[in-house]
Amino acid sequence: MSSSSLNLPQTTPPALAGVAPANAVGHSAQLIPQSRLWPITVEQYHQIAEHGIIHEDEPVELLEGLLFRKGEYFPEYRNIHDVQQSDGSWLIPIERLYPLSVEQYHQMAEVGILKDGDPVELLEGRLIKKMTKNRRHSHATSQLRRQIEKQLSGNLFLDSQEPIVLPDSEPEPDLIVVRGDIQQFKHSKPTALDVALLIEVSDSTLVYDQNGKLRIYAAGLVAHYWIVNLVDDRVEWYSDPSGGTPETATYRKCDYFPLGRILVFPLDGNELRVVVDEKLIPIE
Repeated sequence: MSSSSLNLPQTTPPALAGVAPANAVGHSAQLIPQSRLWPITVEQYHQIAEHGIIHEDEPVELLEGLLFRKGEYFPEYRNIHDVQQSDGSWLIPIERLYPLSVEQYHQMAEVGILKDGDPVELLEGRLIKKMTKNRRHSHATSQLRRQIEKQLSGNLFLDSQEPIVLPDSEPEPDLIVVRGDIQQFKHSKPTALDVALLIEVSDSTLVYDQNGKLRIYAAGLVAHYWIVNLVDDRVEWYSDPSGGTPETATYRKCDYFPLGRILVFPLDGNELRVVVDEKLIPIE
């Protein structure tokens, strides 16, 4: 394969973009920016209880619009300057937040607590705001979609910004190549077994996509994960997921395709060829 390759070590990278290393504050937790978390109103919190989505005996409480494990509030962190962000938000130990299951996430949508089109996704049991996409990101996504779509045939289709179901997450990747007929997913969502290829286009979310989302996809056994890296002007192809928990999961292989290369991807007996050039990754 015409690319550079390396084996990725079994590491525990940051959970999300902007997450501080634990030793920055002398704590073993991963820290997530408060500004990245989707807030819940008091009314929505009451609806969650009324619909039995979270039972009354669950150790959870609503504080500053966020669902915390009961007794796990974080005010003591506020005297540590390292955990305040430039936008005034705070870094919160992720394990102190109450984790929602995929089923609870679906129930919140079914009863209208989360609306169709809300820019939110479930990642590792937490409600995370989706990042706004700039024009360069949209252009790369559109160009890649054109390259891929015209090469697909048979029992494969391409989807964009649609959810896939993983054990503790329901991300909405930029692009997915799905096995099967689109009609079979009228009443269900693809799982990792259905996904032949998953792609994220990354600029401001690069650290997140290379770490937090990589762990989620590797734990969920998504076989092939591409990052269209708009920061370093290359495509990164991750394969051979380890499985396991999101805390330790990784991909054992990564191949890099810089500008000027052609990525050849074996796809169910055929080849998918993607030209990595300035049409795909526009140079600023």
